[in-house]
Amino acid sequence: MKNERELYMYMAHVYDQTDRHQETIDLITKAINLDPKLSIDEINLLSSSYKTIVTKHRNAIKTLEAISK
Repeated sequence: MKNERELYMYMAHVYDQTDRHQETIDLITKAINLDPKLSIDEINLLSSSYKTIVTKHRNAIKTLEAISK
């Protein structure tokens, strides 16, 4: 790895492949703090991680609502 930012992005890809989306977001946030310019691939990784987390929370809420009726 050339620098700390590249290490963060590498590990973010590894975490994404293992479905650890919150950790992916945390590492990309650290990378953004070092250099805010994101490549298209990095933007897509961040976006898909957020989307996955929001979808899981939304499905959990729908399940709770269905149970409570």
